[in-house]
Amino acid sequence: MKKRWSVFVLLCLLGFVNAAKAQNNSLELSKYISLTEKMTEQVFTIEVVGDVVQFSLRVNCDLQLGEVILEVFDPAGKPQGKFSVQASNSETYQSRGKLERNIDHPSTGTWLVKVVAKKAKGNVYIRSQQEFEK
Repeated sequence: MKKRWSVFVLLCLLGFVNAAKAQNNSLELSKYISLTEKMTEQVFTIEVVGDVVQFSLRVNCDLQLGEVILEVFDPAGKPQGKFSVQASNSETYQSRGKLERNIDHPSTGTWLVKVVAKKAKGNVYIRSQQEFEK
C-alpha cells in the first residue's frame, strides 16, 4: 500500500512540474476600430518591452465603402508591412484585407499601426501577441 501511495505522489509531483514548465508567458492585445466616412488617419501603438522571443501581429480589415491603407512600422520607423483595401461599392458583399507578421526577437520599443481611411466605412481589427522568455 505504501508503495502505491509513493508512486501516486511521485506521479502527481511529476505532473505538477510538467504543468509548471508548460506555463506560457505571453501578452495579448486586441483593438477593434469601427471606421466612419469622416475618419481620415489614426495611429495605434503597441509597446514591446523586455525579453520578447516572438512578436505576432495580425491586422484585418472589412470594408463596405471607400479605401483604407494600413501600414506597420517598427520602433526605428522601418516599414514592416503594408496593404490597402478598396471597397467594391456593392451592398451585397465586403472587401477584405489581412496582414500577418511573426517576428523572432523583435526590436523593443513602440510599434505603430497606421490606418489611413478615405471616405471609408468598415472595421479594422488589430491583434498582437508577445511571447516572453520563460
